[in-house]
Amino acid sequence: MRIGCCTNMIATGKDGIGAENIDVLSAAGFEYIELPLNGISALTESEFASLEEKVRESSIRCEGCNSFFPSSLRIIGPGSDMKRTEEYVRLVLSRAARLGSKQAGIGSGPSRSIPDGYDREKGYKELISVFRMMGDIAGEYGMMLAIEPLRSAETNMITTFAEAAEASSDVGMDNVKALVDLYHMAAENDDPESIVKYRDYLVHAHIAYPALGTSYERTFPVKDDDWNYAPFFRALKEAGYDDKLSVEAYCHSNLAEEASGALDVLTRLIVN
Repeated sequence: MRIGCCTNMIATGKDGIGAENIDVLSAAGFEYIELPLNGISALTESEFASLEEKVRESSIRCEGCNSFFPSSLRIIGPGSDMKRTEEYVRLVLSRAARLGSKQAGIGSGPSRSIPDGYDREKGYKELISVFRMMGDIAGEYGMMLAIEPLRSAETNMITTFAEAAEASSDVGMDNVKALVDLYHMAAENDDPESIVKYRDYLVHAHIAYPALGTSYERTFPVKDDDWNYAPFFRALKEAGYDDKLSVEAYCHSNLAEEASGALDVLTRLIVN
């Protein structure tokens, strides 16, 4: 299993992308990065070219992307527009491909939530149609999409790994599968055994220390923290998953120290 890091939650620059931390993550020992598509979408072509150059010159690569849609872009229900959504998807996936990414996670809770009073079945069908459109475009770039279940505080649509697997099945495309995130799984009390049950849909994994109820919510795993990671890793192993594992977490104060410490913790968990 290879360990990488999502940069959106550790970003300090005004663009919210976090590319300023690539060298720190590389020095800590991470093997790749995930960059946020919602931030990338807002860049001018000149700004994106600068990001592209920075990634190209770094010692670790952008192998995936997250944070697909900005919260202002609704993709189902009243106010959604398939043409506008498709234009956005084409923009960000073309840019993701230029950065070298072969995978993109679909989280973006507000964008995919069912509005109050809107027919849930209709909204779900709309969402599946959007996922299929996204899969078609991703296929042009040889890219895999991963539907991410999110905690119910962020969305009312697809909050468990089983639901993400079901959505992937309903989409019916080889390049639209599912992602599992320990933080969201913990927040929803989602049984890690579902990872094993729906193993055929698993293509990516995220992790953080679930600091539930704190101002940080999720942080870099640290040695001797109070979370029992064993069931999650046991399920990944039983499912035969041995691909990328990305930390998606906030930093308390010192990114270099926290990143290095988390990498040591996760390496030990993987080995054990």
